[in-house]
Parts: sequence; structure tokens; C-alpha cells
Amino acid sequence: MNIYLSTDITDGKKSAKHHDRELVAQSVPESQARALEQAEDRFDAAEHQGKLPLGLRIVQYVAGFCAFILAIGIWRSEVSVEQAFHNAPWLFYILGVTAPIWGILTLWARLKKRKNDASEEAIVADSRLYTTKEVSFSMLDVPEDAPAVDVLVGRYKHKDGEVKILGASDNVMLNPQFRIFVQDGKLCLADIHDRHEIDLAAITGIRTFKKQVRIMNWNKEVHFSADKYKPYKLVSNQYGIYLKSYHGLTFHHGDEDWMLLFPPYELPVFTQLTGKTASTV
Repeated sequence: MNIYLSTDITDGKKSAKHHDRELVAQSVPESQARALEQAEDRFDAAEHQGKLPLGLRIVQYVAGFCAFILAIGIWRSEVSVEQAFHNAPWLFYILGVTAPIWGILTLWARLKKRKNDASEEAIVADSRLYTTKEVSFSMLDVPEDAPAVDVLVGRYKHKDGEVKILGASDNVMLNPQFRIFVQDGKLCLADIHDRHEIDLAAITGIRTFKKQVRIMNWNKEVHFSADKYKPYKLVSNQYGIYLKSYHGLTFHHGDEDWMLLFPPYELPVFTQLTGKTASTV
């Protein structure tokens, strides 16, 4: 079985096979691809103007890390704060310096970003990127009301006749977003460059994997702590957002079996469009 959009490293990293073109039915023309690249570059440049200089960002990170570690160490200490100060006053002095530095730089960064986001350059760049993306979706015949879904992308390998799913790194899965819809007997997923199609008749089911994975980005407009996402028990820390399970849409393509991975919170959309319910692995 192959996992679509993921990388097969069965034969080693040097012989890795990335499966991301087998289902492409339509792509935007080269002129539109260039327009997208230019719009993204302009957006990135405008966004960069809202960040602190690199040196200050490094100071902010180091100060915040030190303050966090010291605060946790003091809080978890088995002695009183007074005794802890008596034992190691230098810890409190460092905390007294790093915490304010982190706080001031964090506030400065937020104010700088807020001011930049309201600037004409940033507004124009954001608007142009949005419009250029919408042009791509129109070129790919994506319905305006097509919902956006996350899919999961990582690495995998075949071992003893089974597929072992790996993260992109350290159990992390990438979660790019696609517009999803059904058209002409096909389940279609489109990003701003390509339209991928799966025959509805070739879809065999949805598998559930009771395995924790981590994603780094949250693409939804509503925060993952909202009531809508509470059934999925999503938790986060400084390392990302943790999923307690994930799913795989199974289907036939050519002479092979395939699977497309997606987060648990996208199951209702996939079930609605395919008519398939999830089974546990």
C-alpha cells in the first residue's frame, strides 16, 4: 500500500519516493504559478517587516527559555521560596533579569506586528495573495463553497508485508490544507497549484489509527479549544498540537492500494462526501 502525499523510505532516504503526483488531474498554468510565487514573496516580505530584528528575537527566545526553566525549578523546589533564595540567590537574580527582558521584547514584538498588520503595504500584500489564490481555485474549477480540510503528510516504509507510518520527523506530521468536494464521480482535493482526484467507486473505506502524532500548525479559523473540537481531545504545548489518533482514506488506483491520511477532526467531512465510516486498526 502507498500513502498519498507522503514519502516511502523503504529503500532508504537516498531512494525515497514521494507520492504526490499520481492523482493530479489538473494544474494551474506556469504563468499562474509565477503569479503565486510573486504574491507569496511580497506577502512574506511585508510580514517580515512586522518582526523584531533577528538578534532581538534570539535574545527574546533565550531570555524566555531561561526564565521559564528557572521559574519551574523554583516552583518545584521542595523548600520554601525564602530557603531557596538563601540557598541560591543567583537564580533569583537571573530570573529577575531574564523575565523582564522577555516580557518587554514580547510586548514590543506584538505591538510591532499589530502596527505592521495595519500598514498599507501589509494590507495590499495580504489582499493580493488572497486574490491570487482565489484565481487558482477558479482555474481548477473548485466550487466557492468547498470546505477546507487538513491532510497529514509524513514518511512510511513497508516492513513484513505491513505499512509502518512514520512522522515527517520525531513523530511530527505536516498538515497542509486542501479544498475538498465531489464532482463527476470523483473526490477532489485542490490546493493553489493542483487538483487531485480519487474515483468514488474506488474508495474502500476509512481506517482509524489509535496512535498519537503531533502537528505544528493550526489552519482553522476557530481555535482548537473551541467546543467544535473538544470531542477530539486536542492538547498543545510549546512543541505543537497532539492528536490522539488519525485516519486513512483507503482506495484503489491503478493496480495498487493507496491511503490518504487525515486528522480526526476532518472525519465528518470525509464521511459525508464518501459515505464511508471509520473502522479501528
